[in-house]
Amino acid sequence: MSRILLLTLIIFISYTSNAQEWVQLGDTPFGVHHSNGFGVGDIAYVIQGQPNTSGEDFGRNNLWEYDSNSDSWTKIGIFPGGGRSFPIGDNWNGKYYFGFGVNQGNYFNDLWEFDPTDQSFTQLPSCPCDGRAHPALIAHNDKIFMGTGSSSIGDRQDWWEYDMGTQEWTRKENMPGGDRHHPFFFGIDDKVYAGGGHLRNWLSWDMITEEWTPIDDEPDGRVAGSQLNHGGKGYLIGGDDRFHASIPDDESFMSFDPETGEWSKLPPLPEGSRWAPSSFIINDQIYFFGGETNGFIDTKVFKFDLDHLNCLPAENLNAINITDSSADLFWLSNTDAASDTLLWRKVGETEWNREPNPQATFSLPGLESCTEYEYTISSVCDGLASEAQKMTFRTTGCGSCVDFEYCDIASGLSGWSYIDAVFLNGFANESGNNDGYGEFVFEGGGDPFYTGQSFDLSVIPGFTGNPLVLNLIVWIDYNANGMFEESEKVVEEPDVETGFTTSITIPQDAEIGTTRLRILYGFDGVTSPCAESSLTFGEAEDYCIDIEFLSSTELELDEQILNIYPNPFTNSFTVESSLSNNKNYQMVVRNLMGQVVHTVANYTINETVNLPEVSAGVYLVELMDETNKGEVIRLIKQ
Repeated sequence: MSRILLLTLIIFISYTSNAQEWVQLGDTPFGVHHSNGFGVGDIAYVIQGQPNTSGEDFGRNNLWEYDSNSDSWTKIGIFPGGGRSFPIGDNWNGKYYFGFGVNQGNYFNDLWEFDPTDQSFTQLPSCPCDGRAHPALIAHNDKIFMGTGSSSIGDRQDWWEYDMGTQEWTRKENMPGGDRHHPFFFGIDDKVYAGGGHLRNWLSWDMITEEWTPIDDEPDGRVAGSQLNHGGKGYLIGGDDRFHASIPDDESFMSFDPETGEWSKLPPLPEGSRWAPSSFIINDQIYFFGGETNGFIDTKVFKFDLDHLNCLPAENLNAINITDSSADLFWLSNTDAASDTLLWRKVGETEWNREPNPQATFSLPGLESCTEYEYTISSVCDGLASEAQKMTFRTTGCGSCVDFEYCDIASGLSGWSYIDAVFLNGFANESGNNDGYGEFVFEGGGDPFYTGQSFDLSVIPGFTGNPLVLNLIVWIDYNANGMFEESEKVVEEPDVETGFTTSITIPQDAEIGTTRLRILYGFDGVTSPCAESSLTFGEAEDYCIDIEFLSSTELELDEQILNIYPNPFTNSFTVESSLSNNKNYQMVVRNLMGQVVHTVANYTINETVNLPEVSAGVYLVELMDETNKGEVIRLIKQ
């Protein structure tokens, strides 16, 4: 059996986005989050978000002009209302309405109108409400609706209307669901829509009846993204989930159709979601930029032609009934497509295999075992072409560690504490900070893992800033059933700060083959290996270990002389000794493949073992005492 140490693949069916409809443009000349802007004609105007903290732009929100014809940015002024973070804005009837935000604990309740014809700002009446940061603000049908957001006394759920004609503010019925900040919002026809903001409910506000109505909550509790309304639909772009973790790629760009009341997943953002990005529309093109990715400001700009929505790619790509040599591929085709082509290949190959106009569930035979494949669907409709995001799957035959779908572990915030290095049975992995979860694939290195024998495990934590000392827990799936059971917990050490080393003994009855080892460095109260632990701080890492059977020539023999009779046996057998022996042994009976067929936890000499159910053949009876000394005896079943 090959001796390998493999990285576990937590999700064996995964998506890789090619996002061919998104086109990258030149970077922004500024790098911030929470910018706001809108498009008019071939031009967009953007009020820079988080004020710079140094240089000539210290504490300012610059006004930028973007020319879509030349893909160029020009700084043309300064927002006159004072520098601030987390402001908000929306456009209506060719003008932009902007305000609110916070600066060093001072929360704003002001409102400004920007006129692009002369690039002027006019201050409008301030809201007679608490100042606040990142509320909802929708300019629609000559009204402005503003509500929720974070204030000096916490999050809010109030709802206000500003009449552009009378220039008056009126408080309306609170937005249901509770206090929230940084929700998503847009206006369509006689309704405005809002939802998320660390809460899971989404609602519409009827401007005529002044009533709230729940809508589909499919986007769940997402926060800190961007939004647009165009052509009778609302669009959500980017953001985080309600726990500030990244949202799935296939939910990073979504639309809401008020006629059907349904959300649609659109071609995902090309590099995944971002926290606090910005967007605007010019000539049916959505522009997306700014925000943060993994804690770093992102200056890349992408655009998406909404005409591509007339030829959306196939959705819900999946692989089912996966075996060592085959898989059934499934997808939902775009009903507007004139033709589809299935493309598949082994990951790493350059040429695609092609199947024109396949059935929506397509059986793919002749695959190689324990091999990763990818496939996509190419669609053509009315002269437009689209390609679904690539989907990958792995055939079985890799061993239990990879073939089973183990439970996920919730990724924590590892900014303070993480697993810096792991030394496993002679193998070293200096993994560093992996943002809450580490995935690795290693071949070779390290010593074999033998049943009945011990190996050394060392885990070294890492810290940034003040150390947050966490607890260390390790599981090994000894019975290779795809679950980490309480009896398979091999380490539980509190307050590990400078490193931890221990010796772990592989049980005699451990299943032979590749199984999974999970290391968790987590906060107090996190004791489960699965996602329900809600790993707030710390990190987890998964490995595969290859357990091998230790043959009789490799065991350290006891001085006792053991014998089995009858041998061959029919239904039962007994182990006898030529010497007086009162020891208790652990007995494990294996077939010649090393698979366990029977165990006895405390076997005493001359005790009868009944084994009528096993098939005829050759077996190995392994006996090991408490000192790990033992013997393996060959046994034949008639």
